[in-house]
Amino acid sequence: MFASAQEIYAVRDSVYRYRRVRSIEDAEALLNSVLEDALENEQDCKEHRPWEIVDFSEKLDANDTWIGFEFETGFDSKKEYQTFIRWLWDQPYVAIDREGTGDYPVEVAFPPQTLADITKNGHLLTHCLEFIHKKELTPALNPTTFTCRDVGIHAGISTAKWRSAGYTEQSNSVYKLAGILYQLSDEQMDELYGRHELHWGTAHNRRTYVELKMFRAIPTLERVNGYIDVTIRCTKLLDWCLDNPTTKLTNAQVYNYLSGKTDNIGE
Repeated sequence: MFASAQEIYAVRDSVYRYRRVRSIEDAEALLNSVLEDALENEQDCKEHRPWEIVDFSEKLDANDTWIGFEFETGFDSKKEYQTFIRWLWDQPYVAIDREGTGDYPVEVAFPPQTLADITKNGHLLTHCLEFIHKKELTPALNPTTFTCRDVGIHAGISTAKWRSAGYTEQSNSVYKLAGILYQLSDEQMDELYGRHELHWGTAHNRRTYVELKMFRAIPTLERVNGYIDVTIRCTKLLDWCLDNPTTKLTNAQVYNYLSGKTDNIGE
């Protein structure tokens, strides 16, 4: 769920949408209502946002890299969709909206995790795909119900170096990273991003984090784990862009690093 009843109650006077929550019982009733709406695929557009309730900067190691993901998907079977939603409800700090594929579309925003946590325990996105395959659920085909474009998996990244940099340095590094990620050939993008028609670009500065929007939502463990690996490498590229504002990389150097052929940027 997006937050516990106790956490919602604690912000009742500071977050306007929860102003009518005057007891733990009120918060529990709200959570039950949100779950009922989600099970009917009537959820609002991330109306209930964990980051409005919980300060993740207090929960995550400030010296580590932070990575979160959004996963656009959906189902044509209501039963399978509801099975998926009930699993999501048991995961911490997850937000959803009605964007994705099929008759029951859903976009899932997973909370940020530290790189150390991902390395040790895996990312929630991986566990999500493991659940889908374990339960033999069948996500609806891409492209999206609404725009006929491929739906995506978006990554939110933030490093300690980037968070401590000034606004100009942050902006310049994201601009440089975006250009680097665009250098690949169509075939290389298809291999690493799942697509080469990048409708929404590659890297965007969201002020508190950097959003990567180049991955196509292909719901297989192999693909998702590949995207996570590329994302982790992008966090290191982001720091490299901060340290090397004028240095350029060749296409071969970018591909070799993002594909894992080398662990050293610039080789």
